[in-house]
Amino acid sequence: MLKTYLEDTSIELEKPQLDTAIGGLARFRLGSWPTVIDKGPVLPSGRRLWIKRDDLTGIGLGGNKLRKLEFLLGQASLNGCDVIITSGAAQSNHCRLVAACGAMLGFEVHLVLASNDSSDQKLHNPISSKPSGNQLLMELFGATLHFVQGSVNNAQDEASSIAKALLEQGRKPYEIVPGGSNGLGAIGYAIAFSEIMNQMQSRSARVGEIYVSLSTGGTLAGLCVGRALFRQAGLRSGISPKKIPKLVGVDVAPSSNDVTAALQNAKDKVKQISWECLEVLKRERSILKEGDINIIEPFSGDNYTPYGFTSPESDDAMIFGARRCGIILDPTYTAKAMAGLLICEMNGDFDKASDPMFLHTGGHPAFFAQENPLFGD
Repeated sequence: MLKTYLEDTSIELEKPQLDTAIGGLARFRLGSWPTVIDKGPVLPSGRRLWIKRDDLTGIGLGGNKLRKLEFLLGQASLNGCDVIITSGAAQSNHCRLVAACGAMLGFEVHLVLASNDSSDQKLHNPISSKPSGNQLLMELFGATLHFVQGSVNNAQDEASSIAKALLEQGRKPYEIVPGGSNGLGAIGYAIAFSEIMNQMQSRSARVGEIYVSLSTGGTLAGLCVGRALFRQAGLRSGISPKKIPKLVGVDVAPSSNDVTAALQNAKDKVKQISWECLEVLKRERSILKEGDINIIEPFSGDNYTPYGFTSPESDDAMIFGARRCGIILDPTYTAKAMAGLLICEMNGDFDKASDPMFLHTGGHPAFFAQENPLFGD
């Protein structure tokens, strides 16, 4: 009976809601909002660490991509699409959540996964004949996996080829960029910024900076748009811009070991997605100010650590997260973001009169993608 049920292909796609609060955009309500904010430990400076738990968003073991997929999959459904194609690294959290949401909503899902074919054991995105971590979950959710050797860009090219082939077969594919990082997906985090502000106001806590990992750029771009919109609304209601937290993106995938080049590349990427987001929201680019996009490069320069590799600082941050905060940080994204926060704390790069917040974007399954990532021989 269960086998018959699983093979039933008559399940109809759900229909998304039209969210009138943001211009009538199609949106699936996928996550458990608002996510909680935990009170973390007191840091050596005497400041309190706050943790926004976007690792607990709900479906498919959660994570930040769910906020983006509410709008991306909503648009796919509105367009009458029946198959979703996306790409990423072999341990992509984004691909895992696309697979989970696609299974729940009734979309066929194709995922193109890349590996740079490195033999370095510190690399946490291997392709294996025995899938683990996110890869294992992608298969469990029923997605079709395609593998390519090379970079995520190679995987994205292959995803576009698959989408074209499906279209020629009479299917209606919807291709999502890596990380869901475009203007439409970023809306999820424009909304999240107001969510954070409302929660902190109710707790009478003053947050000076919000630290978040930066890779494909959509999460930080959305937050920057949300901050700009909040500031604009706040000015009309008398809220001082000084009371609005600064956003700090920790670049976990530096494009170069040249700090200046890596920083410029990251800023350009976030700015472009922010502008796309404002365009979707029918708002002027001018509301986004130069100082709204703050990025740090702790893993470029002399400490260059490319995407997918751990560092001593990120290993220490994983231990700090577990033993001081009771949270799991993955090697590729969140451990590096927490390391960036702790480095700024150590260097005194903050407003001493306020507290920092760490935006936990999830990624737990990647922690289990390699045996003994911390304590092996």
